[in-house]
Amino acid sequence: MISTFLTIKPFHRVVASTPQGQQPSAVFSALSSPSSSTALRKSVDRRRAFSSFVVFDRRLHTTHRFERKAFEDVMADDERNAPCTVREEGAKSTPEGANSTPEGANSTPEGAVDFLTLIQSLKVTKRTGWIRKGIDGPESIADHMYRMSIMALIAGDNEGLDHSRCMKIALAHDMAEALVGDITPHDNVTKEDKEAMERTAMQKMTSMLGKKTGDHLLALWEEYEAGTSPEAKLLKDLDKLEMILQAQEYESSQSMDLNEFFTSTQDKFQTKTGIAWAAEISRRRPASSKEDATKEESNETDAKDAKKQRVE
Repeated sequence: MISTFLTIKPFHRVVASTPQGQQPSAVFSALSSPSSSTALRKSVDRRRAFSSFVVFDRRLHTTHRFERKAFEDVMADDERNAPCTVREEGAKSTPEGANSTPEGANSTPEGAVDFLTLIQSLKVTKRTGWIRKGIDGPESIADHMYRMSIMALIAGDNEGLDHSRCMKIALAHDMAEALVGDITPHDNVTKEDKEAMERTAMQKMTSMLGKKTGDHLLALWEEYEAGTSPEAKLLKDLDKLEMILQAQEYESSQSMDLNEFFTSTQDKFQTKTGIAWAAEISRRRPASSKEDATKEESNETDAKDAKKQRVE
């Protein structure tokens, strides 16, 4: 059986399983299965105040938005033979809140191990951008977070910042992706929806750790999201730097054209470290990639000039 993780906004998580060789070609095929209606109708019934649902398929790395009526119509389909079944994931056998900790307390052993088990998915979930480009053996989310943490360790002193705090922010910044997956601009999810999904995920995850530890971890994530503190600005730069460094490495090892990742970060670095490291990474790109980038930039300039002439 192949498991597909679906996240439905507002926060809900289910697993769709299909027999080997009969994987759904899109999320909708999983949701359209009448045999999925029981679990998913519960989700809809609990959330009727919302007008639409965003569904993110972490295996297929696609997203779909369903208006409430269309979503409920899918759930109302007649029973028939279908290759896909859906069940809610993580159903608790113990009463709700049985493992919760009192306010102000540290996490219980049960809560800590639950949390650590949950973030294991960061180790196995591959980064969406590399999958989209067909990279062989793409890095996981945890791979990205680990090297960002090392970057924070050695870059914090360069900026006169507390590198210990920078490392903590690096470890927290993508933690929500353990539940919602690696959502990118190509997934057709709005910035507001992405932030809401990740915030709900972080609140759920940090609630496992007791108020003191949970609030601290949530505050680190919120600081990164706000991006206004000196530490957060550095970490925003390091996030982009780790991505283009990985792109440069894939270009060299797999003869790939990954210029779009460099273009997406151009002129967006806010710190001296970010600007200097980005220049060094670009200098190390394969000669063929540099030539392609130069041609692409020239074509973009020509297009802008032509458009300007037409306007004039």
